[in-house]
Amino acid sequence: MSILMNNKAIYTRKIDPQTKQVTRESQMHYNRHRYNNAESRWCDLNKVPYYRNGLLYGPDLIEDKITGLTYHSIVEHRGKIWRAMAENPKQFKPETFFKVGDKLLVDHFQSQSRFEVTHFSPKAGNMHGIRLLNVDWQFDQERYDQDQETTAFMYSARDYWHTKSVKENQQIDKLARPWSWYAVPKDTYLKFQLLGLT
Repeated sequence: MSILMNNKAIYTRKIDPQTKQVTRESQMHYNRHRYNNAESRWCDLNKVPYYRNGLLYGPDLIEDKITGLTYHSIVEHRGKIWRAMAENPKQFKPETFFKVGDKLLVDHFQSQSRFEVTHFSPKAGNMHGIRLLNVDWQFDQERYDQDQETTAFMYSARDYWHTKSVKENQQIDKLARPWSWYAVPKDTYLKFQLLGLT
């Protein structure tokens, strides 16, 4: 038996000693994230949630350890939701699913960011809000220099990078279009289910 990995999955390959037939069994525990790095693959292989930027990505739920909220992933259903909104814009608007003050996760570049709804544009039907980022990274040069002078053993350079708190990294009046919605709270997820979109 050996464990192999390709670009899509981790699987176990077994060879029957008598028949010499090869069988493959998937070992993946698909957490709801887009990351493909050593840590995320290890978490998927060991069937534990993956933690990044304050978000704990599990197979069904995403827990925000900073705000304490829990989200349901809608990545697999975004196409269906977006098509329903395009085909019937009067019935399916962002206001159908969300209200002012709701929080969700949206795609932002290669990760997810927290988003709080502030208003809806009447003509275009877009959802506007505050995007909370956790990406303002800064290198702690002072601590790095101190450690370099006082210790013979240097830590990894990544130990000297830090970021501001999420609440300090607010971007006001940003758009969250349907194809960027990543995970939503339980009540919004139930609305999607009742409307047959998940």
